[in-house]
Amino acid sequence: MRRLAEITGMPVGFAVLWRGEILMVVWSPGEAAQPAPLRTCTTWPWFNAAGKVLVAGPDPDPLLGPLPASWLQEAAAIRYRGAAFDQEVAMSGVCCTAVPLLGADGAPVAALCVLTDPAHRLERLAEAARQTGPVISVGLRGR
Repeated sequence: MRRLAEITGMPVGFAVLWRGEILMVVWSPGEAAQPAPLRTCTTWPWFNAAGKVLVAGPDPDPLLGPLPASWLQEAAAIRYRGAAFDQEVAMSGVCCTAVPLLGADGAPVAALCVLTDPAHRLERLAEAARQTGPVISVGLRGR
């Protein structure tokens, strides 16, 4: 995570789905100024990039309640792309891309998130995260 934050210059986070919300477990700050809410907020709504990449798996968390009618199509696109995006969903001025971190069974167990402002291209950050995610996944499976 620290290396990804160094390469991108952006804050990088590790998140899990917990009680129907996204719990940000740890952050690596990067060079970019971290918005104040990232220093104080530990849970986020599930429908940000981290939540989407975790909920896009085969068995959505029942605590989420009914999902939007368009969700099956969006989930398929996330699985195909290997990343999810959000544009200022959780807070104004903060955009995010996230990739799944996979457990031994190949199911997402956590999300690797890269945060930025609206001026940056999320797809470029997603590519860097997609390259880093498998390395972290292997480390998670070893624990």
